[in-house]
Amino acid sequence: MKMLLPSTQCNRAGTDKSCLLLCTGKANEALLRNNEAKADFEKAIVFSPKYTDAYVRLGAVCNKLGQYKEALVYLNHATGIDKRNKTAYPEKVTTLLELEKYDQALKSSDTALILIKMTEDLLPAGTHLFKTE
Repeated sequence: MKMLLPSTQCNRAGTDKSCLLLCTGKANEALLRNNEAKADFEKAIVFSPKYTDAYVRLGAVCNKLGQYKEALVYLNHATGIDKRNKTAYPEKVTTLLELEKYDQALKSSDTALILIKMTEDLLPAGTHLFKTE
């Protein structure tokens, strides 16, 4: 069965294979095929070992599968590669809360808020990262 891939651009300089695998993984994740998505993200890392987006998506999928310890390993790896990765920290908060590591979750939450604030400060006036009511 052929699957349509989302029209998501790869937002990193890397191999075409790793970008394709990330898109395929995101499509599988959207279709709730989390085990297939996990395999796609793992393959993307084989082609690009420092691909933080793949590590973050792996962490998210592991959270969905209830594999919180494994999710934390992937998310820690992502933040080890890129300490300013604003997508990793909110996912990491979810993981740490599930593992009942509340102090670490609070620290990750603080980091996420700081990174979001830093990003918003760089945007033109009146632009927001999140939809406001």
